[in-house]
Amino acid sequence: MRTFARLLPVALALSGCTKAPAPCVPAPVPPPRELTILYTSDEHGWLAPKDDRYAHLGGATQLLANLLDREGHCPGALDRDGLSVHPRRDNCPRTTLLLSGGDNFTGPSISTHLRGAPVADTMRVLGYEASALGNHELDFGREALLRNRERSGVRYLAANMVRDDGTPNDLAEPYAMFERNGVRLGVIGIATEKTLEVGMKSRFVGLHFESVEATLDKTVPRVWAEGADAVIVIAHECHDVLAPLIERHPEWKLSFVGTGHCHRSAALKAGDTLLLAPAWSLSHYGRIRLRVHPERPLRERAELVDFQLVDVNTPIDKPLRSGDKAFDAALAGWQARVDGELGEVIGHAAGFSASSDTMPRWVLGSWLEAFPEADLALTTRGALRQEMPPGPVTLGTVLSILPFDNELVIAKLPKSEVAALVAKPKSLVAGVRCDQGTCTKSDGSPLPEVVRLVTTDFLYDGGDGYALERKDAPPSMTRVNWRAPVIAWTRRAGSTKDTPLETKLAGLRR
Repeated sequence: MRTFARLLPVALALSGCTKAPAPCVPAPVPPPRELTILYTSDEHGWLAPKDDRYAHLGGATQLLANLLDREGHCPGALDRDGLSVHPRRDNCPRTTLLLSGGDNFTGPSISTHLRGAPVADTMRVLGYEASALGNHELDFGREALLRNRERSGVRYLAANMVRDDGTPNDLAEPYAMFERNGVRLGVIGIATEKTLEVGMKSRFVGLHFESVEATLDKTVPRVWAEGADAVIVIAHECHDVLAPLIERHPEWKLSFVGTGHCHRSAALKAGDTLLLAPAWSLSHYGRIRLRVHPERPLRERAELVDFQLVDVNTPIDKPLRSGDKAFDAALAGWQARVDGELGEVIGHAAGFSASSDTMPRWVLGSWLEAFPEADLALTTRGALRQEMPPGPVTLGTVLSILPFDNELVIAKLPKSEVAALVAKPKSLVAGVRCDQGTCTKSDGSPLPEVVRLVTTDFLYDGGDGYALERKDAPPSMTRVNWRAPVIAWTRRAGSTKDTPLETKLAGLRR
């Protein structure tokens, strides 16, 4: 009996009961908590909407309206140059987290001409918290990214970007922890392994990009070890590249993987993990709702409630949706500055798409006009970033179509290798014609044994896998920006509304 009396208090304490006479009441189970992840990718500076026959598509002001009205999102604040937009409210429920898959800046002239500053301010106003590091994030140089990072307040994430000397880099963190509605969320960032091939390699000197799979295999456990309730990945990589490796690793227990880079929308499952890719240029965003059960073991707490790819558009016969009039005025101010600095009209166009034969004929023909010693001009479809709108052609129009800071080089190539170069799926060429592997100049005359090629330093340095530096090192550096011959020829062409640019192309080599 004495032994029982001694053990009774211990047994009661272990059961959660402190008094023997009172019934034992189990500790209450904490209620589940929900949070919403909002996700865009490949914004590429598209602050203004694109209009078609039916709708105003995308744009920052419509996205802000959606986030406020449909998602209950807490926006950020901008207090610069006397403008204050959406200061955070003390009573705003912090249940959403806005993230990006990268490639925020390079695109239309409103962003490219001003080195990304309007996009950085926009990301602060919209309340972005983190972004994967895209292959175009350093297009304006490292210092510009650091300035835009400070301006936006966005944390850039790239767990697989590593300095060659092993020291920490100052551009991006491997992951970040965020708390929303009492949920601790781990967010891991991933850059494409091909960043040095599809970005401007000279901007990434001293850096390399490791295997995504190996990186996640060592990083995911670190994030779980920090006490995350759920772990997600934001990746500047195509969904079809990531899906197989995510499926191979169910032990990672990822709740969501946001993808991008390929400019294609997609939603699919890899095992139990959702992969979601919104369309580029702010025309869509992803909404992902997670529910977390705090009483469950780590790695087992989070469940996917639902998800949706949400269109950002307004019917063309209705006014644009506005999230904030002051923000609309800020966008108009940035556009007015660009129009003032790049508004010179150099021609007129009826309008043609980036995928048409007219676009490369205009660009590449202008290069060959400027460098008549060249036999061949080369670029890629991905270099031509938007359509030629109908109406006046301005300096800003050219900058928006050709936004990257490329320079032209003239390299030499053996005649025997021209056919393979022309046959590459991404190649756009002028100056030669190939038929069943036999190539001649576009006028039918034979090619010289050593062909002179005018192209961009990006492609020469290995961009898009061309690696032309292996054929001819060093090339002839022209020190000419790739837009300059296009602008000069367009001015000389003298196109008007009645005789648009398209009618002037006949004299260019094709």
